[in-house]
Amino acid sequence: MVIAEHFRETKEKLKSINKKHIGQRLVKEWYFPEQNILPPCFSVENFNLNTNPYFKINKKKTKFKPDSSELIKIKYPKSLLTDRIFSIQNPKHYHDIVYRIIDDWDNIVNILFNKDLKIYSYSLPIPLNTSGNPLRSWRLIYERIQMAEKDVVLESYKYEFIARSDITNFYNSIYTHSISWAIHWIEYMEDTTKRNDYTLVWNKIDKLVQYSNKARTNWVWIWSALNDLIAEIILSAIDLNVSKKLTEENIDFIWTRFKDDYRFLCHSKEDANLILKTLEQELSQFHLLINEAKTTVFELPNWLYREHDKEYHIYSLKDINNIPFKKVEITILKVLEIHNKFKWTSIIEKFLNELTDRNKDYKLKIKFSDRETERQISRLFSLLILIKRESEKALCYILSIIELIYIEYKDQFPNLKTEIKELITTEIEKANEKKSIFQLVWYCFFSQHLNLWIKLNKKVDSNLQKDLLLKSCLKNKQMFFDDKCFKKLWIQLFKKIDEFNNVKLMEILDIFHRREDE
Repeated sequence: MVIAEHFRETKEKLKSINKKHIGQRLVKEWYFPEQNILPPCFSVENFNLNTNPYFKINKKKTKFKPDSSELIKIKYPKSLLTDRIFSIQNPKHYHDIVYRIIDDWDNIVNILFNKDLKIYSYSLPIPLNTSGNPLRSWRLIYERIQMAEKDVVLESYKYEFIARSDITNFYNSIYTHSISWAIHWIEYMEDTTKRNDYTLVWNKIDKLVQYSNKARTNWVWIWSALNDLIAEIILSAIDLNVSKKLTEENIDFIWTRFKDDYRFLCHSKEDANLILKTLEQELSQFHLLINEAKTTVFELPNWLYREHDKEYHIYSLKDINNIPFKKVEITILKVLEIHNKFKWTSIIEKFLNELTDRNKDYKLKIKFSDRETERQISRLFSLLILIKRESEKALCYILSIIELIYIEYKDQFPNLKTEIKELITTEIEKANEKKSIFQLVWYCFFSQHLNLWIKLNKKVDSNLQKDLLLKSCLKNKQMFFDDKCFKKLWIQLFKKIDEFNNVKLMEILDIFHRREDE
């Protein structure tokens, strides 16, 4: 079976990578959230995995109390009405969580790839290479979703039904004790006092996660590779329990999972209902709920492919080298139509990435009319802002397109920088009204990145300037953790914005471009 073979190959590749190398990458490259959440100036230097943890345990292994710290949070727009909170941990807590994970790495690999697992995960958050490419999770997410979908299609002819489901509000529903429960549940069942036994590695990790968030046990999702990995461990423990129960029922099925998104093939609706009921029961052990609104069972070949991808495919600009501006305009309207039909997808971001040629240093593929180039550029700016209104999370990609236009046409149209300056100034005012730190952080970075000479201290609402991430962009230095912490650690979490003057945003954000053989 192709899916099982992929699972075994992933395990072998992971085992071939030195665990210290994985630990170094976790602290050096994957400390911050994804590159579309915060501008690239939020970057790590001089952060290494040490030979000892920062927070020690008493000699009897009965007391462990790390320093209490506060998470640095930013609201990332999930839709027009909802946000997802992304957070940054104090580097000491983050370091020690990585330290403890690497210390227990062999056990973790066995949990993720247990021989009795019948639910095959495609969401290992660690690239199976040693290239040191920091462009991790967004491209990784896109490629692994595609891989899982294709592998299910290969096996689909053997079955009659396909079912899909996910977990309601998964990331915000994780309870910190779920971390240790997923690993040490046998010990806990045999002896309830094991909760405070700090010879158990995941009790230490549970405590570190709590004290990175003022000792709270509710999980505020941090959304880095480290937290994706912890979530993957919890879900793998649940998967194993489900697999064992369904094996006892002697049901024939093929099941894949990407993060909290489940998809399986089976022979009947009765089998599908039993499988979903088993999943629901095991999720409840971790205080998690199956998402009934997103749980569906279809007769094949329905729903083998994602509906928004099927609808967008015929409009895709991926294979067009010189795209007439008129076609871009019409495609934008179609993309917005598909986006409004299928919320929660990344169809807008995918479209924006298709406007550039990766093989030509991210050159813009749009062909403007010779007689109307300047006017059409202005129209494109207007359309891009309309896109941002529909999907605020696409902001960084919109700014990257504006940057590419500026690079290509600034000599031809001297007033172009002034037009962009006015555009960004207007958007800063609107972001002030919305109190959107996410937008303001990006606008502050972008205005300095292009040297637009906007007086940011006067344009950005003074009350909003108190936000530590926004203050860092305005001051052009790290302001979100106390300096006392860093005088001893020498860790740098912010790069001067002018260090990115020769780097294109689209190159940093490139996630949807595929390898040539795909």
